[in-house]
Amino acid sequence: MNAKDLLINNRYCSEHFNRDEYPMLFERVKEELVGFLASLEDSETAAKAAVDDILEEVCSNMDRHRFKFRKGSVLADDHFVLSLFIAPVLARIGTPKAVKFAELLASGWEERFPGSTFKIGDYDEIMEGFKWKITLPFT
Repeated sequence: MNAKDLLINNRYCSEHFNRDEYPMLFERVKEELVGFLASLEDSETAAKAAVDDILEEVCSNMDRHRFKFRKGSVLADDHFVLSLFIAPVLARIGTPKAVKFAELLASGWEERFPGSTFKIGDYDEIMEGFKWKITLPFT
């Protein structure tokens, strides 16, 4: 598996982001990432090249669309997958290689797409977010 396949194979996750499916999808992404990290060389150069492949796939996906509003939507969807699935999984794995890869992904994103922030999320915080409810005053 190459790096851009991590994004391509998991793009559907953005459509299934809910309290019931997130834990299952998180584990699925974790299995893929453990295998990917095992095949990734231990050098920072290899990690940077993998991050560049992922970010190049984001740009390629945007270029496939003609309209500016659709390009923004595609960028947001890929950002969603990377920041709510891939980066938190890397943080949860917690090995030095995984943490470094997550940091390179975040810094690479912010460098490639200025004005867009990328924070490495935490699984527990994301799951806690599902518990928030809007209370309407008339209910």
